[in-house]
Amino acid sequence: MTRDPDAPATKVRQISLPLSSAAGRLVNRTRPGPEAQDDIEVMRNALEGGLSSLPVDVGNTSPYPLYIPRSKNGELYKVQQAVHKAVVDIVARWWDEGEDFPKRMPLASDEEDVLRWLHPKRAYEPGCYRPDILLEEGTETWKVCEINARFPYNGFLGPLKMLQGSINTCPEALDQLGLKATNEADQIREPVASLFDPSKPLHILYEKEAWVGFDIHIVAELFAEKSGQKPHFVKPSSMRLSDRGKLYSTETGEDVEVEQVALEAPQALLKAMGEDVLKQVALRCRNDLRTVLLVHDKRFLAILRQEAPRLLERGVLHQAEYSAIMDNIIDSRLPRSKGFLEVLEECKRNEKAKDGYVLKATRTGWGKGHIFGYELDQEAWMAELEKLARPLADDQVDEYVLQRYVRQQQYPIWRHMEQRQQEYYLVVSILSLQGKYVGVGPTRIGERTHVKLGPGQPGIALSTLTDV
Repeated sequence: MTRDPDAPATKVRQISLPLSSAAGRLVNRTRPGPEAQDDIEVMRNALEGGLSSLPVDVGNTSPYPLYIPRSKNGELYKVQQAVHKAVVDIVARWWDEGEDFPKRMPLASDEEDVLRWLHPKRAYEPGCYRPDILLEEGTETWKVCEINARFPYNGFLGPLKMLQGSINTCPEALDQLGLKATNEADQIREPVASLFDPSKPLHILYEKEAWVGFDIHIVAELFAEKSGQKPHFVKPSSMRLSDRGKLYSTETGEDVEVEQVALEAPQALLKAMGEDVLKQVALRCRNDLRTVLLVHDKRFLAILRQEAPRLLERGVLHQAEYSAIMDNIIDSRLPRSKGFLEVLEECKRNEKAKDGYVLKATRTGWGKGHIFGYELDQEAWMAELEKLARPLADDQVDEYVLQRYVRQQQYPIWRHMEQRQQEYYLVVSILSLQGKYVGVGPTRIGERTHVKLGPGQPGIALSTLTDV
């Protein structure tokens, strides 16, 4: 295959399979054409196929995928493997005597009580989580900006439909151009289904009014296919404990025993169940609550970087994995830590220093609540830092973590519905399933933060291809 001599200097790029097939090289759409509507219809048909109808409009799903060279895809695999090894080791030691993780990253008292109670009763299984990664300007270095586990199955199954839609625009182009998908259906569907025991009923803790859900509906399909049982979608508020400690759902008006659980609910709804109920949910939950409450927290990135030298010394990580964590996880600093106080002093001395940092809200999604240094004046920025430098009151939890601001590479993206090109940042996702790298999830466009997806929203998601 011939690479496009007129392509931008960046290696990662969006491509059109029909146009690339016709040209015999990787090219993207750069001007409107009557055949572009055919590509949109192909994508629409792929999204509407199967049993589940996902709450994503064809306007949010580009028929033109992102090309990631084999070498860059290999880098993502190495990052995932290093992060997984570190995550498993750190979470397993979190409550051990002699460790100070609870002081460095304090949780609310009810969350801490539940996780301390769970620690000796169940071995840690990471389940599904999805690191989000940015591409640094100029170098295209991958930079992990957060790890998503609040809705753990998102990005694993639904995007397979989007991938098929992209491929269906010109199926013969893959062989012709030497390309393949970065995430194959057989690498994801069966491993996700195997997270659950098909001999037991499955209760999915879910509340449509709080969160419509995406991939969880396909999880339900997979479980039904494998087990012959239809999962129960129940509200977290329907959970209750019997006098003998059994867990029941009262959703139907009758007590139904809960034997295994999939969580698909915002953390506020989980906390509202109460400590005793949440403990029993944690025992039965197939997406481990420690991944939800610890690994998903953006402060955990700072813990990963702090612990990396120890992990290297103890032989948990080898040198290349240590480098992957230090080079590819954004410099993140916990409030009151030595590194945080160094930045505070730097910002006192140099008013321009604030432009190189951002305060990330620790538990939110979709970029909500972030405070960018370049958007505040010096007085307001220093007030935020000094607030985080103060000791916490009893049962108070840090709401922010300090991160270095990453200047991101912009990419020309074809907006298929408007038939025009526009430059965006990219937010790429790694799919990690029980410690295995199972490919690249949906790539979203970004401006200040990522651009929101959903019906009527301007965001666009792209599937990803790489070299054979």
